[in-house]
Amino acid sequence: MRDLFWVGDSKKRLLEFPDGVQQEIGYTLEGVQSGVTPHKAKPLKGFSGVYEIVSDYASASSSHK
Repeated sequence: MRDLFWVGDSKKRLLEFPDGVQQEIGYTLEGVQSGVTPHKAKPLKGFSGVYEIVSDYASASSSHK
């Protein structure tokens, strides 16, 4: 499994979101760490081994209540 490095207060910020959003991002992070690229993650251009993870806050927070 790949290492995960939090930058600045990114983990603190993630924990401020509703549970559904945290679960969605957590699932995506786990996939990236395992070597899979989930559809919510994409390689960040110009940075080797760095991924951008995007979540639709409105749908993730309402569908995981």
